[in-house]
Amino acid sequence: MIDGFISLRDHFNGRDLDSAYVMKRFGVRPDQFIDLLALAGDTTNNIPGVPSVGPKTASRLLGQIGPLDDILAVAHTIPGKAGGAIYRHRDDALLSRSLVTLQRDLSLGGNLRDFRYRGEGTAGP
Repeated sequence: MIDGFISLRDHFNGRDLDSAYVMKRFGVRPDQFIDLLALAGDTTNNIPGVPSVGPKTASRLLGQIGPLDDILAVAHTIPGKAGGAIYRHRDDALLSRSLVTLQRDLSLGGNLRDFRYRGEGTAGP
């Protein structure tokens, strides 16, 4: 998640993508970005999202209703094509959220020092 302490580096364009960038580009706060991807999907990363819900609709719903769980709870009351799609594809939204959420509870089976580059031909801790 991008927040006050973490930013994403766009290596190809030589810039940092911070909280202000997320808000300007996607219309949501950084803490809502995972829910935006859960609804809208991300074709470049094979995240399905909900059919018929794009980034603009997802952003609008997140602003009006709140987090994904709240949207799913009232999906049957959301008018139009998007409401029906969210209601029918609830499991896709939950799967998509799971796919875009960083796992933080992994044991790497070692110390971070074990992953340091030591130079060619060197070995040992």
